[in-house]
Amino acid sequence: MTRVFVEPSSVQLRCLIAVVDAGSFAAAGRTLGMTPSGVSKTIARLEDAQGVRLLHRSTHNLALTDAGEQVIDAVRAVAEGLDHLRSSLTLASEDDARGRVRLTAPVAFARSLLLPILADFQIAHPQVIVDVRASDEMVDLADAGIDLALRAGEISGVPGHLRQKWFDFDWVTCASSAYLEARGAPRAPADLKEHTTIGFRNRGTGLVEPWWFAAEPGSKKADRFGFDCSLILDDAESVWHAVTLGMGVGWCPSWLASTGVGQKGVVEILPEWRVLRSPMTILRRDSPQVPGRVKDLISFLKSRANTLDSPPSR
Repeated sequence: MTRVFVEPSSVQLRCLIAVVDAGSFAAAGRTLGMTPSGVSKTIARLEDAQGVRLLHRSTHNLALTDAGEQVIDAVRAVAEGLDHLRSSLTLASEDDARGRVRLTAPVAFARSLLLPILADFQIAHPQVIVDVRASDEMVDLADAGIDLALRAGEISGVPGHLRQKWFDFDWVTCASSAYLEARGAPRAPADLKEHTTIGFRNRGTGLVEPWWFAAEPGSKKADRFGFDCSLILDDAESVWHAVTLGMGVGWCPSWLASTGVGQKGVVEILPEWRVLRSPMTILRRDSPQVPGRVKDLISFLKSRANTLDSPPSR
């Protein structure tokens, strides 16, 4: 009758090796942090499970049996393999929290708001390399090898991706003090038709984005406005820069204007007509295995959400 093999435990293998190397249960116990009787019982369980005697036991001597001599090299090899596996798994676990995170974000957002956040993240997680790909284009994260994408505005379902809202931001109408001194301040959105407006062309659609204002001051209902813009740019940061140069009136996301309104000679106009709030979304690949470093970055970004939700002072 064929005996069923019972796989020995790593503790049993280590006990056998320790006894052979140390020459006694007591010395082996000191090496393993076990009692001599604990070592003896562990090896006895190994022998009983395998149906073979591995050690000759006497009052003053321990020695391998013939069967023990036959298997000791294999036992050592298995134990070394387990040590290597344990080290590899530990290293893999540590590597999961270190390494590279590839992140894409809109160009203007990356420069104006994301970089200061990442500076703080690097201090907290120096073992993580954040590889930023600044782009306004929506890409397939798997095809591009990207871990996370930060995107502004409404995002319809993207196959193979999971999304979570990061924070909401307002859109503010801005102009430089010099421009307003020369042209006067509009009192209502309709007055902007008489002003020099700076448009933003969406690279994805190729269309100049409309501006949205409350139907009346304080109303939550939004009305769409289109203007014959004197200057059209396809980069939000360029729109903001044109505003600071006094080239006209711009409609900008609050995260871009927040550090400049009240400074750089720029003021917000028509604040009581402000109505549109847009989400900033975190996208990641729909995968059951998310590296720890990616989770750490997402968690850090979300911890800053409450500081980013607030619109600039009016």
